[in-house]
Amino acid sequence: MKVLYIFTFDYSLETWYVTGTLEKELKIFEELVDKKNIHFTFLTYGGEADFTLKPGSKNINVIPIFENMKKRRNKFIKVFKSIYFVLKNKDEIKQYDLIQHNQLNGSWLGIFIKLITKKPYILRTGYDTYKFAVEENKSFIKKMFFLLLTNLNLFFADFYSVTSNADFNYSKNYRVRPKKIVVRPNWIVVDNNNDFESRDSKKILAVGRLEKQKNFERLINDFKNSDFEIDIVGVGSRLNNLIELSKLNSVNVNFLGQLNNNELNKKYKEYRYFVSTSHFEGNPKTVLEAMSNGCVVLLSKIENHKELINDNESGFFVKDNESYCKKLSYISQDLKDLKNVSKAAKDFVFERNDINKLVENIYQDYEFLSLK
Repeated sequence: MKVLYIFTFDYSLETWYVTGTLEKELKIFEELVDKKNIHFTFLTYGGEADFTLKPGSKNINVIPIFENMKKRRNKFIKVFKSIYFVLKNKDEIKQYDLIQHNQLNGSWLGIFIKLITKKPYILRTGYDTYKFAVEENKSFIKKMFFLLLTNLNLFFADFYSVTSNADFNYSKNYRVRPKKIVVRPNWIVVDNNNDFESRDSKKILAVGRLEKQKNFERLINDFKNSDFEIDIVGVGSRLNNLIELSKLNSVNVNFLGQLNNNELNKKYKEYRYFVSTSHFEGNPKTVLEAMSNGCVVLLSKIENHKELINDNESGFFVKDNESYCKKLSYISQDLKDLKNVSKAAKDFVFERNDINKLVENIYQDYEFLSLK
């Protein structure tokens, strides 16, 4: 089976490499190639550099749209050139059995290719883009654009994949009902390291973009004048504001910048506690990775977090009127219970998010569509 996998708008293998996620992102494709003999071709918004970053497997190929065209900064020009590229190479593109697009942004190209090839089309969304636009108070035009694009995909996609039950339920608010919609959560590789006691009991790990969505201000405010130390992995526009806030509140915060995924997975194992204070999420990989690495997670009680843990069993919720610091101080008194929570978290994500289960599910999705 040959799948044309279209990257999110303006993304490439080089993008994954620069952001430190290349090896992780490729893992699921390599598993599908090795275990199910799927042939993938990546249609990316990259140039010649993507050829050097391609995996060694002969069953994974790459077609960079901008190999022989200059990539302009203007988004509209990039959209026009990507459509021109598809028209120019439509005979080659027709050879694929399935068309899959990653994320809503850029999915107009997936719809366009479906229309000219008449091949089954899958859209995989990691989060609901329109819902995020509303939460982030984006402009009216952007919100209407994502609303329209979501409805178009719900109409044209032969298979629509979301990563959470919350997003599945939210999809019922749209006017268009999809032909087929399923929940396929993000995958993780569960680590068997159970060395919980040796981890630092006074340090906390948080991971995410330094933006309003992640609500790191609450984290810093809650630990005012405490003896806990906070390490935050991530970059973003609010760095200077957060540095000033940590000084104002006498909180020891270390901003560690961006780490690649291998470095981050090693980092999780140094901490007993992982914290997420997000206002809203999709199916957050960082929480799943923290759980798979044995961290005890403390999460804001938002809709998408509710399906990640059982409260007081595989993690802890912190309500809006509670303090993360007080909650952590309370639960940290019972080491035996924390070890049980750590193990339960790993068991929980193994049952729902283990990469081997997702490989089977994705293959079944492909098989379903190949019979259409």
